[in-house]
Amino acid sequence: MSESCGQTHEPRTRWGLVIGCLGAGCIVSVLAAAGVVAAAVFGFLSLLKGSGAYELALERIQESAAVADAIGRPVEPGWWVMGHVQYSDGSGSAGLTIPLRGPKGKAIAYVEAARERGQWRLVSLRVVIRETGETIELLKPSGTEDMRPPPV
Repeated sequence: MSESCGQTHEPRTRWGLVIGCLGAGCIVSVLAAAGVVAAAVFGFLSLLKGSGAYELALERIQESAAVADAIGRPVEPGWWVMGHVQYSDGSGSAGLTIPLRGPKGKAIAYVEAARERGQWRLVSLRVVIRETGETIELLKPSGTEDMRPPPV
């Protein structure tokens, strides 16, 4: 009887070992793929956050009294920045969406920037307060800086 017990357990043990190894191999493959995806996402977010357009926009946002009044200080960026940054030979463009949070609430910043002769310049920067829907324009529309009433 002990031989029959040994014979019946041996095939199950072999199949269990095979299935266990296949399962472990699948798990390792899935974990490796997840690691590659995570590294790609982290790299992409680092590129966006490391751009001059992001830094310039965040500086302007954090200096804004209107944004601070709406969501409180400190104004902190969220980690999930979305958008694009393109540049070569000293010129380029960027369009970013930056989540923001403060002690009194949350907001989203929408940024458009241009790079000319190696320098980033903000083209459009608005912050939308999540709780109220209020939009805060942080740049004057193009051309309005020179608009003055005619002399009398």
